[in-house]
This record gives sequence, C-alpha cells and structure tokens, in this order.
Amino acid sequence: MLAVSAVVCTHNRRDSLTRTLRSLAAQTLAVTEYEILVVDNGSTDGTRAALEQAADDITNLRCVDEPRVGLSRARNTGWQAARGAVVAYLDDDATAASQWLACIVAAFRTITPRPGCVAGKIVPIWDAPRPAWLADALVPCLSILDWGDRARPLRPEEWIAGCNMAFPRDVLADSGGFRTDLGRGGDDLVSMEEVALRRAVEARGYTTHYDPAIEVRHHIAAARLQQRWFRRRMYWNGVSAARARDPHPWREIVRAATRLVAPRAWADVLFAGDDPARFARACVWLGRVGYLRGALQPGGR
Repeated sequence: MLAVSAVVCTHNRRDSLTRTLRSLAAQTLAVTEYEILVVDNGSTDGTRAALEQAADDITNLRCVDEPRVGLSRARNTGWQAARGAVVAYLDDDATAASQWLACIVAAFRTITPRPGCVAGKIVPIWDAPRPAWLADALVPCLSILDWGDRARPLRPEEWIAGCNMAFPRDVLADSGGFRTDLGRGGDDLVSMEEVALRRAVEARGYTTHYDPAIEVRHHIAAARLQQRWFRRRMYWNGVSAARARDPHPWREIVRAATRLVAPRAWADVLFAGDDPARFARACVWLGRVGYLRGALQPGGR
C-alpha cells in the first residue's frame, strides 16, 4: 500500500488544476510513496483532456469520475478509490509546499497516539487586492488558516479547512466519510462538511493535529472579493451550521430570531457601505437568517 494519496476534487477549473498538479508532482516525498488522485466531478471545460495530457509527465497521476456534482460526494469517491494508507485533500485552486506530503506522512507515523486528522497552515495568494471593507473577522470565509508556529493538537473551537486536511483511510471508513447534505453542490455555498467529519472522528477518541509545516497556498479569486459573495457566503454558513448541528436547541433558534429584529442590525444590513465593522455585523446578521432557515427547513441532497 502507498503511504499517502493526494486527492484533488475538481469541477470546471482546468487551468488552476494544472497549477495544483505541478505542485504535487514536485513533492519531496519519493514518487513511489504516493499517488495523485484527481476526482473529476462532472467537469465540462476540457478537464479530462488536460488530465490525460498531464499524465504523460506525471507518472503517479490517476483520475476517477464522480458525475454527481457535489464536493462531499467527490471527496467520498476520492477516499474510497485511494490506494494510500493516508488520504490528503488539496483544493484545485491551491498549491502545496514541496514538503507537504512528507510532513503529513511523518505526522501520522510519529505522533502517539495516532491522530484522526492532521491539518496545516493555509496562506492566501490574493488574485486581486484585499478590499478595505474586508474585516479580519470575515477572512476565515476564504479558507485562510494560521494557528501559529507550533505543532500541537487543535482545541475544539479551532477549525480546519478542506483545502488542507488529511485522514487515515481506515478512520474515514470507520467515521462514514463526508456528509452529502453538507458541502458545495450546484449554486449554493453550503459548507461545514469538514466540521461534521471532524466531530465524527473525534467522537471515536481521535485528536486533530495542527502542524504549520503542512502548508498550502490558496488562491483567492477576484470574484470572491465582492460584498455580494460574502453576504451569500455568510448566509449559507448559517444554513450549514444549522444542518450540521441537527437536532437544534430551541433556545438557540429563539435567540437567533430575537437578534434579527434589533434596529442596529437592520441599519448595518442596509447602510454598511465600505465600513468594515458594519459590513462584518451585516454578514453576521445574514448568517443568523441562514441559521433559522437551516433549523426550520432542514435540507438534503
């Protein structure tokens, strides 16, 4: 069995995927120790032709299809098809540091007891200048992550992001993989599939380990640096939080509904403009709206 499978799930991002694959082909880990497994999630932009061309130069590249669009479905297809003892996930708009896989393998081999998940630093590459209205409180929406310069177990309130995480394959199987009612699918921005999986993994007695040396660089597309995107993102974050926590404590539902009628909240939503603090509060308000929708009208796929 291989030491690790680097799984990249992709949907219509042929150009950025090529950049991601180059970073995986340049890993310091011996090529005989890992595979690069791309899950093509219903792409229609020539991704498959690009992968066939890339395979001429990348000997450990393999591709599988998951025609049902949905990130959680694609990630499940990835770990189920993986030939590595560890499954490491990298987004198709990110690039891995050259030691990325070597550090992941070392973490699982040397940390005792073995963690159920390892994650690392996510450094942004801004494809457009960061807007002045983008408050630090909203930056996590862009999957930027830095829990410091010391390797350690993560605390429950410290989150991980899907573009840089790894699990033993047997732990994924035992935990049931990613919930398909969470995660991107179609035009919505549903998320929290990593949160739900981490809860399932840690419920089985495992820890989540952070190591800053496990580093990837995440391209932040200009299309995401717009207020409209952040409003949608925070709304769907609320929907996702409710779905991930089902059943829902009624006290939280009532509290969220009460906060929606606050005059200051309405003022922030309507007149935030480019003020970063007011825009952040407006996004939090939209998240509460989403939470109520997710709690009162549970969805699924």
